[in-house]
Amino acid sequence: NLGDTDITLDLALDTLDPEGAPAPEDFYTLADDQVTVPAGGTATVEVTAHTARGELYGVHSAYITATGEDGQRVRTAGAVEREVEKFDLTLDVTGRDGEAAEFYYGDLYDLTTGDWLDVHGTTRVPEGDYALALSVFDLDGEEGNVNGIDWLVVPGLTVTEDATVTADARDAAELVYASPDDAAEQLDLTAGFVLEKDDFGLNSGWSAAGLPEGFGTAQLGEPAEGTVLSGFAGTTWERDDIQYHGAYVHDEGFFTGLERRLKTEDLAEIVTHQGSPVPGDSGVLFTWAAELGFAAGTDQELPRTTRVFVETAHSDWGQELLTTASDGYFMALPRSYEAGETVERTFNVGVFGPVIDSEHGGLIRVGDTLYGALMPFSDSAGHLGGTPYDEDTTRTVLYRNGEEFAVFEDLLEFVAFELPADEAEYELVATVGRDTAVFPVTTEVTASFTFTSARGSEESVVLPASGVRYSPALALDSTAPAGESGFAVPFTVQGSAADNASSAEIAYSTDGGATWQEAAVSDGVATVDNPAAGGSVSLRAEVTDTDGNTSVLTIIDAYRTA
Repeated sequence: NLGDTDITLDLALDTLDPEGAPAPEDFYTLADDQVTVPAGGTATVEVTAHTARGELYGVHSAYITATGEDGQRVRTAGAVEREVEKFDLTLDVTGRDGEAAEFYYGDLYDLTTGDWLDVHGTTRVPEGDYALALSVFDLDGEEGNVNGIDWLVVPGLTVTEDATVTADARDAAELVYASPDDAAEQLDLTAGFVLEKDDFGLNSGWSAAGLPEGFGTAQLGEPAEGTVLSGFAGTTWERDDIQYHGAYVHDEGFFTGLERRLKTEDLAEIVTHQGSPVPGDSGVLFTWAAELGFAAGTDQELPRTTRVFVETAHSDWGQELLTTASDGYFMALPRSYEAGETVERTFNVGVFGPVIDSEHGGLIRVGDTLYGALMPFSDSAGHLGGTPYDEDTTRTVLYRNGEEFAVFEDLLEFVAFELPADEAEYELVATVGRDTAVFPVTTEVTASFTFTSARGSEESVVLPASGVRYSPALALDSTAPAGESGFAVPFTVQGSAADNASSAEIAYSTDGGATWQEAAVSDGVATVDNPAAGGSVSLRAEVTDTDGNTSVLTIIDAYRTA
């Protein structure tokens, strides 16, 4: 009280339990419901937390408000955690040198709640079933660099009282996953385990290539009853434009050390072409085993071609290209391969354009809401992904019975149209551009779809929409031969008109869409006359499905000539 007279304040107490409801009655109590603060002095009122009351564990909060006769209010707060019973879990860890390890950390997983704790030394934990993974570091005594790591996995740990876990790095054995190419450099060495119990799953892994004294692993003890433990290992080796990828799954628990060598007769080859129309672009090619989920790669100049060899016995394989200057990504989902098989894959080469199929693009009505997706800058192979779009040149417009109904200055993927229930004729027009200072091809895409729609008996209805995918023989920089007459542009009709591909009418422009001329079409191939070097060809397709719904797709600067 900074004043010169005593002040009497009435006290009120509000409480909250861990779920935000009032705490149990009398969980908190005040020693007094009124306090007098002397002039120039202070006063204290005791607040008591009765943690034996109530059933919820967690933080219970108290808020005390003191109110004077003149309405002046002073507020303070406190809290107490009503903690579940816990026990001391002590880690007794020995390093490779036989001495007590100082540099280690533990990951403790609660197999009931899924909670994770970072543990070291002694930690208080609730009663329960756990898995523990210890990472023990062997350091260079002078420089402090990591010479080696041992990963010790305790898959079954039941805590019912104070307990000590004893772990010795000398029980680990080295993980070796060798290359068939002695000149290759190892980029990745991965080990991991999967622990499954009822509807709970735990997947944990380490990536530790290039350690001078190696990476060791060990399983200490057995899994708890009702849990299933498996292990996995993987590696990546690289030499110039050749990569080797290995994946191994160990169904009978985790492994204490492992020695494997990739054999050429066990590998499939993916000849992976990585393009870019953007000068000076670079990218990282990731090839990953579906059973592992880990991948390694290095940033490389684009375009380039990499011979990628994958071990086929234990896992499907997927790939992804991340581009740097163009900030793009293109992903091929995992698939199986046969040993000795050779396939080719091309990323990030035009014609870039929308995907309209049942899985990734098209239109859908859910109740009275219309949603859509274009994936407007998918590469010619139709890989998932794309590149950034230019917000200033992006617009989505819906027309209803010939009149403008709604407009969004955004990509179709990010908008939703609320529709009347009654039937009407609609046209959706979506335009999206790219920064022409960065991207020389597919600088703008416009897609329009006509359809009739009303609220139906089904909650979700796929609406008719069609698209055209082009696959001309372009160089990795998305250019075609300059001046070539009758250049072949194969195309595929997607969506609702896929079974009426003969309806496709293709036009092309060599002046950025200012004027158009009809292209000759035969058996899914359009032929165009390419302009001189440095020019561009734009493409426009109109397709109609058997119900009369029309889709028009226009791609400005679909490819350039060189």
